[in-house]
Amino acid sequence: MARLREMKLIEVETNRGEASVITLLREDGSGLPYAPPSGPRVKREDWYLQIPDRLWRGYIQSMSAPALAMLLILLAEPESTTRGAWWSVTNFPAWYGISPSMRAKGTTELIDLRLLRVTKQKLDTPRGANADERDRVRNLYQLIGRANPSPNPKTPAPASRKRLRAIRNTP
Repeated sequence: MARLREMKLIEVETNRGEASVITLLREDGSGLPYAPPSGPRVKREDWYLQIPDRLWRGYIQSMSAPALAMLLILLAEPESTTRGAWWSVTNFPAWYGISPSMRAKGTTELIDLRLLRVTKQKLDTPRGANADERDRVRNLYQLIGRANPSPNPKTPAPASRKRLRAIRNTP
């Protein structure tokens, strides 16, 4: 408890002959009182990232650092749970602080774990508008399965989960 006090994460009020009163302080070490992040007027600096409970059962513990970094980045992007998030690969390292190789490794691992779907979206840029004749596309990154906090009922369950249901339903 002394270490938590030093870090300004708790305040301890000792009462001689009685139990101490412990007060939670903000997790940023500012020494300010803790308040849960809820309600319509929560400041941006008080937002929390919610990780779906389903991921704590065997997924997060087995992920590499690149996969975990990409998962956290995608969970912070609201579009990743609906239509799919996209970003400029040129700006990505500056925005999120991870290298292109780490992004690629993490993306591949999340796809292999059936937690991420990457699709291509053709852009409406006319040919030749960017001094070349190529069609412009961008990748859309959509969390699926256990990684999607609010899964779309139309999203098919991963094959392993379907097999598990079949096994359970067999007499």
